[in-house]
Amino acid sequence: MFCPPTAEGDGKLPAQTEPMLRLFDIARRGDLPEMHALLKKFPSVWQAKDSDGCTALHAAASSGSMDVAQLLLQAGMGVRDADNDGWQALHYACANGHHGLAGWLLHHGAELHSRTDEGWQPIHVAAHTGQTQLARFLVAQGAELRARTKIGHEVVPLATDAG
Repeated sequence: MFCPPTAEGDGKLPAQTEPMLRLFDIARRGDLPEMHALLKKFPSVWQAKDSDGCTALHAAASSGSMDVAQLLLQAGMGVRDADNDGWQALHYACANGHHGLAGWLLHHGAELHSRTDEGWQPIHVAAHTGQTQLARFLVAQGAELRARTKIGHEVVPLATDAG
């Protein structure tokens, strides 16, 4: 699962687009100066969620935008906020192989053993998407290789299936 895609074309939305849509677009692109400007003009926009319950931090984690993630945390966003399916920013970072961002999120309070509504932990997501180095990092941080999802998926078979 990934946050919705960016705008078509050059990836930028027009300045007159409502602030929430711009927030997600800017977070996905990792445009730190533009995020600073948006937060200055609309100080509470960081609290917005899309129809899937994704936050701008989810979007930044999905695209690996660490600078924007740092700014959003400074603005007040919670590192443990979950979308409608229970995915936290750490799940998104792991799904997309953003090792440095995953480590940063853990350092700032992300839950290593957090579960989605289907029981997937970040280690399951990393394994399923073929992010073996990231999965090894999570194990070194204390993730459990024998952890099971609600329907019984284990980490090693997920990694094997991912190739």
